[in-house]
Amino acid sequence: MVYAQSTPLGFFDLTRDEYYIISLFRQWNKLGPTRAIAEHRLASFLQRDHIYPALNSLFQLFNELQIETQESEWDSDILTEHEESLLELLCDCNNPDKDPLIKKCRDELQKLELQLRPASAIYRSGHEALLRRAAYSFQIAYSAI
Repeated sequence: MVYAQSTPLGFFDLTRDEYYIISLFRQWNKLGPTRAIAEHRLASFLQRDHIYPALNSLFQLFNELQIETQESEWDSDILTEHEESLLELLCDCNNPDKDPLIKKCRDELQKLELQLRPASAIYRSGHEALLRRAAYSFQIAYSAI
């Protein structure tokens, strides 16, 4: 389906657990002047959260991948291609675990019973893209007045 491939994946399309992982990744990217400070702040904040046991592995994976989102993407409801790649890595059962860190993350997330799907298996509703287009058209219409 051509439409599904061109439609961006948005937060509206994600499950609660997928939303949580992507939100954690975004917070890791922006919460602090250095990665160590961001990780310390997140670990302190999430100390009593169910994901706490997997945080160290997730932070190591985020660092190893060296994927960064642009500041303008932090508040977007649309996932970047890097964020989609992260979902693929964390839950693609068809790929053998060549990297022990990826295997460790997958195992820890499974122990926590997080339900993650690969980005390629998620239905892309286009909800966020439609809202973005509507907002843009309103902006054009009202700026002309």
